[in-house]
Amino acid sequence: MNYKKLKETIFGLIELLRPFNCLIAGLAAYLGYCISLGNIQWNFQAIMLILVAFLVCGAGQAINDYFDAQIDVKSSKKARPIPSARVSAKQAILYSAGIFIIANALAFFYLPRIAYLISIFYSLLLIAYSVFLKRIKYLGNILVASATGITYFFGASIIGNYFLIWILALSAFFANWAREITKDVEDIQIDKLDKITLPMMIGNKASEFFGIVLYLIAIPLVVFPSFIPALISKGIFNPNYLTNQQLVMVENFASPAFIALISFSAALMIIAALNLYRRKYNISQKFAKFAMALAIISYFIALMI
Repeated sequence: MNYKKLKETIFGLIELLRPFNCLIAGLAAYLGYCISLGNIQWNFQAIMLILVAFLVCGAGQAINDYFDAQIDVKSSKKARPIPSARVSAKQAILYSAGIFIIANALAFFYLPRIAYLISIFYSLLLIAYSVFLKRIKYLGNILVASATGITYFFGASIIGNYFLIWILALSAFFANWAREITKDVEDIQIDKLDKITLPMMIGNKASEFFGIVLYLIAIPLVVFPSFIPALISKGIFNPNYLTNQQLVMVENFASPAFIALISFSAALMIIAALNLYRRKYNISQKFAKFAMALAIISYFIALMI
């Protein structure tokens, strides 16, 4: 293998992971850990948590590309690592398997048992999705969206306090489900080759409407924590569910910085929904991704105030 080919293969393997998606997964897991704890804490266990979430996500992306390769080569996605021959199918599947093994070995040795069980369970689900559920994609979309939401629980499992985590997980679940449906509407002609998607079953318009509804469910969930301090003061929200550290953290959800950032995140999600309505599918997906990334940043800012 010459130097140019080696370089192409290395960069192709990195691309297979979808590093941005994996980084978001790692940060979401760490955010779940910090919110469960009530403050930001950086230690070896937190590093392992981020690394495991990053690797499981990356391995899932790689095996997904392996099973999509034959379709991608006939579509506009032929520039991806496997269809473009920068990475061979054999390299991709071995790469994915190796990353899954490393991720779960790290979880087994360095994380609590519940975190390890979540890691291995979702590793198996991501494999099952690529092997068995790719064709039944309307169910696969729910699995992928749930994997995004469960990442917060994965992080919180280190501490074991899940009360506020439900809000973040549900918001991420609905937003990602909407994004997955948007991708299916965009790729309906490609997917007809070997998949059954929601747009094929109920049509594009109904799928677009359902995606917009999912965004409209996700938006109030993502901004809800900013109302918690007011709800506590009025006796509507029971503060006994929160630890002392979390009570201090929750007060920061009423800060101008958090409200401004989380409102901007909600606005980006509204733009994603509007672009879905206008059938600008690629733009809608990008705004949704940035909205979710900004939401994570917003909560970290609240923890640091």
